[in-house]
Amino acid sequence: MKYSKIILIALLTAIGMNFSLAQGMTPGVPAGWTFNDVAQEKYQIGVDTTIGSKEHPVLYIGAKQAKENDFASLTQVIESGAFSGKVVELTVSAKFIGDSKNSEFWIRCHKSEKSKKWNAIASSFGKEMQDWSKVSMDMKLPADGCQLEIGIGVRGQGQLWIRDIRFNTATIDQKTLERKPLAERVKLAEPQAEFKNLNFSER
Repeated sequence: MKYSKIILIALLTAIGMNFSLAQGMTPGVPAGWTFNDVAQEKYQIGVDTTIGSKEHPVLYIGAKQAKENDFASLTQVIESGAFSGKVVELTVSAKFIGDSKNSEFWIRCHKSEKSKKWNAIASSFGKEMQDWSKVSMDMKLPADGCQLEIGIGVRGQGQLWIRDIRFNTATIDQKTLERKPLAERVKLAEPQAEFKNLNFSER
């Protein structure tokens, strides 16, 4: 009986958290971004008004009823243009609840299916972050250009809050070039003219 009560309390707590979040959510994908919910509506996305403000929005991506191998991603793609041949850096401020390997942030450079050298990803796992933490990664781009993607992913039952995305050139290549599971599963979107709405203020 005691064990059953513990399960019931945990279930009611989870329901209460989801209800509270729903009350403070303005659902929708921010302008300029592509949301890829591979799990088919098993994740929710929107501005969390209980944390951020109109001037400083906080975006939430989290599981509703996802399984461990389900995932969702938020990406933008541009032609590298003036960034070609330079070291670029992506920095994100984030909070994450869940397995530390179930959130990921990345830069991807896609040149062609035949050019393995520049089908490259620099990515970083998130951590169990109850407070805001900075996640950053960098990549040296090819001089003759590529399609350049920035991305954020959540897998399984993860819950992620994001703000203050910055994408800039960097002076030093920290060589964080790695391959991680979420980034490689995301289909590349059509490129746009420039990265936009990195603070999620446009709907």
